[in-house]
Amino acid sequence: MIVAVNDCKSPSYPYVKDSPITIDTVIYNTSTTMLLSGNVTVAKNAKNVKYRMKGFIWENGKWRPNYIMNDIGCHGMLLHLMCVATGVKYDRKNCMFLKGTYTFKDLDANSMQHLWASKMEYGRILWKPEVFNRQVGTFFCKEFETLTEPA
Repeated sequence: MIVAVNDCKSPSYPYVKDSPITIDTVIYNTSTTMLLSGNVTVAKNAKNVKYRMKGFIWENGKWRPNYIMNDIGCHGMLLHLMCVATGVKYDRKNCMFLKGTYTFKDLDANSMQHLWASKMEYGRILWKPEVFNRQVGTFFCKEFETLTEPA
C-alpha cells in the first residue's frame, strides 16, 4: 500500500531542466488497496537511460538502507517489468525510450513490490526509483513510502 509520494530531496545526479521524460502519478484508494495511475511522457527519444532502485526500511525511528539495485540498463528485468506495467515503449537493442505519452491505470504497489523482490521484509518501506543518464542528469526521482504486506 502506498502511503505517500514525494519528489526526491537528493537525487544521485542533478535534475534535468526541461526533462525529456516526465512522470505524473495519482494515488487513490479502493476498498481493499491503494492504486497508482498516471502518465509517462517521453518528449523525444531518450538514449542510454538508466534506472536505479533503492529501498529503505523504517527501524528505530529512521530509514535504514535495505535494498539497492544500481544502474539497471535496458536489458534488466526490473526495467522491463516497469515498462510493461506502465506501457512505455523502449528499444532494448539501442537502449532507447521511444517518444510518446503512455498511460497506466490501477497499478497495485504491493503486488509490484513482490514482482521485483523475491525476498523482502514487511512493514514500512521507502522506495526511491531514479531514472537518469549519467551525462545528462536525473529525469525522474520519487520517494514512495509504502506499507508492505504479504501478497
